[in-house]
Amino acid sequence: MDKKQIISKKSTRRFTFGVLFLCLSVFASFSYAETTKTIIQVAQSGAPGLAMHMLDQKQKYLSNGSEAFLRYERQRHQILRRWKQWKKGLDHLNRLPKSLPASDQSWADTLKVIYFIELQQYDKALQRVRTLLWSDKKVSKEQFSLWQKL
Repeated sequence: MDKKQIISKKSTRRFTFGVLFLCLSVFASFSYAETTKTIIQVAQSGAPGLAMHMLDQKQKYLSNGSEAFLRYERQRHQILRRWKQWKKGLDHLNRLPKSLPASDQSWADTLKVIYFIELQQYDKALQRVRTLLWSDKKVSKEQFSLWQKL
């Protein structure tokens, strides 16, 4: 075998691995979109418990607090809010790691206040929203305005 054939085999192998990697990454993103769509359909058809089970199975192998984990967690809370499962939602939020990215932490804090209000635990809601309003967290004007309204 001469040098050109060896280089050609290496180039072909690299190209093949590159295409394979690209296909797998497209499949992974498609898989998330399809999974989310399926979970939404299951919940909307009247089986929120099954949808929660599906989310649990998807999150089982994800790192707690990772971007993918938090995407599924947001989906979970959309379903819980639609089915008015305030207590379950609050329990899930309390299990989230304390070291979330700022935007996710702001989302979780806001949702906790909403859950407290829905559970008619107004003192807890007021205490938490006051803490948020007086914190030195950098949030958008829209987020701050929502906290004021709450």
